[in-house]
Amino acid sequence: MFLKKIVLLTLTAFMICGLISCKSDVKITAGKNSYSINYSTLLGTALKETVAAFSDGGEVLFDTAQIEEVFSASALKNVSVESKIKDSLEIKAEPAADNSDFLSQAEIVTVSENGNSLALTFTSEKLAKLYENMPEVGQSYIDMFMAPAFTGEKMTDSEYLDLVASVYGQVVADEISKSEINFVLTNVRGKSKTYAIPLLDIINLKKELVLKI
Repeated sequence: MFLKKIVLLTLTAFMICGLISCKSDVKITAGKNSYSINYSTLLGTALKETVAAFSDGGEVLFDTAQIEEVFSASALKNVSVESKIKDSLEIKAEPAADNSDFLSQAEIVTVSENGNSLALTFTSEKLAKLYENMPEVGQSYIDMFMAPAFTGEKMTDSEYLDLVASVYGQVVADEISKSEINFVLTNVRGKSKTYAIPLLDIINLKKELVLKI
C-alpha cells in the first residue's frame, strides 16, 4: 500500500505537475538512433502539501529508491531518480532497446539514426496509445483530471476548464489555464531548442503538435 501511494504521487508530479504551478522541464537529448530523458520539477505549494500529506514529514518527500524501482519495472532503462532538496524531483531514463517501454510504444519521440534530428509529435492517436500502455496508476490520474486528449472527448478549452472548476475548484482551473511545460530538445551535436508549451495545448490537444530540432 505504501509503495502504491508513492507511485501515485510520483506519477502525479511526472504527468500533471503543471496543474499546480510547479516548475517543470522535460529535456530530451538525442544519441545515435536513441535518446535520453531528463525530467525535473520544483513542486508548487499545492502539490507539495499533497505529497507531504502522504509522507512522514521528513526532510525528503520522495522515496527515490522506490520511484526508481517503479520506472525500471515499466521497461525504461538506466533509470535514475534524485530529490536533492525537499521540494524537488529529477528523473532520468532511456527507452528500452527493444522499444517495449510505454514511451516508445506511443512513438511520440523520434530520433534520426545519426542523432542530428529529434522530434516530439503529439497527436490524439499517440496520446491514446501512451495512455493504453502506461502503468494503471498513471491511467487513473489521467482519468481523475479528465484530460480530453486522452479521453477522446471533444470540448473547447473553456468547457474543459469549467468542468475542472466544477469538480476541483476555480483555483485549480486557473492554474491549468496558465501553466506551461518547458521542452528542451538537444541533438547529438549539442544544439538545443526550447519550447514553452501551454499545458492546455497538450491535455486538450486539438491538432497535431510537433516540436523538433
